Amino acid sequence: SSLVGFYFAVEELKHAPKAAWNQLGTEIFYTYIRVPKPEFSIDKGDRKRIETFLLGDSGVEVFFDIQKNVLTSLQDKYYPPFLLSKQFRLLKDELASDDYKDPTILMMPFTDRTDDEQTTSIQSESTVDLSTHSTYSRKKLEQIQERLDTKNQALEALKYSVKPESKVLSILEKEIEWLKSEKRQTEAHISRTNAWTDFLGKWRCTIQSIDVGGDDKDSLQIMILVHVNEDINAPKDAIATSNISSGWVVMRSLSQFHDLHRKL
Repeated sequence: SSLVGFYFAVEELKHAPKAAWNQLGTEIFYTYIRVPKPEFSIDKGDRKRIETFLLGDSGVEVFFDIQKNVLTSLQDKYYPPFLLSKQFRLLKDELASDDYKDPTILMMPFTDRTDDEQTTSIQSESTVDLSTHSTYSRKKLEQIQERLDTKNQALEALKYSVKPESKVLSILEKEIEWLKSEKRQTEAHISRTNAWTDFLGKWRCTIQSIDVGGDDKDSLQIMILVHVNEDINAPKDAIATSNISSGWVVMRSLSQFHDLHRKL
């Protein structure tokens, strides 16, 4: 019965490592749900949740919800006949015997993370040095990396289940590229923030060029070089020519300078 197969496949999913969720979930979907004549049906809401899971945008909880419905179907379909069967009478006699040792079946509620993962997470969070890094940026980077990992896992899982020209693969690949870009920007922001703190009081802003795009003054684009030298406060004759400067280039308009002037 595919009902029994689905139930135990989801049980395997529950105890699998997080890195394997997308692969197992995709296999379950194409083995038991998206088939010509499925033995059980799911509503539109659950199907939509599965689609978001396949794209790496949600977790595996939808499979657990469907599993509960499958269990109810199994009980309604098979349990009453089982009570009248010979196998049930034999099992009942065996349970009543003195030789029977009751095996404890642990029904542990499933959480998104195992105890080991939660312990590791707590330990890692406790070691974060919040005094030297931007908490928001670091958390954002972690979230981006987690989403990127999930998207990559979803993409690899779907490659074995759909055609290479599938639009789903194209969508996932674009989302992965966008997340990679977000990651690079966030990493650059953290790097600049750390540099700004390390060299506080030593920064200089130099206007490199002004681009006049038209007659409108607001169209002026000003290229500014933000740079620093570790010996910037030392006498000029004491500055070594081999010193390495750090910095970056920013573009600002004339109206942005006026806004800054008003704020100051």
